[in-house]
Amino acid sequence: MEKFQNSVQPTYETMSKEFQPIKRDEVFKAINDERDYQDVIWPDHVHSTIEYLAYIKHYVDKGISEVTVGKERDALDSLRKIGALAVAGMEQNGCAKRYML
Repeated sequence: MEKFQNSVQPTYETMSKEFQPIKRDEVFKAINDERDYQDVIWPDHVHSTIEYLAYIKHYVDKGISEVTVGKERDALDSLRKIGALAVAGMEQNGCAKRYML
């Protein structure tokens, strides 16, 4: 838990740098960090696929509301949570593999 307690929120001046495109490995690290956080906050939670989809929909709706009122930082938090919830759902319920044509 202490890993998450010392997080520093960006200032308005640093936000423009933060909202730039980043590499895929950085995205995966952010999602993995969110999964670690979820496991600390909600240990041993198991949910069905439909429950994960409902949680994801909640954060999609929340993110849309945030971005429409100019809260891009909050919307990006929601987007990270959506990615981590999708990962958790697949960890617990399996994953349909993508086959390339």
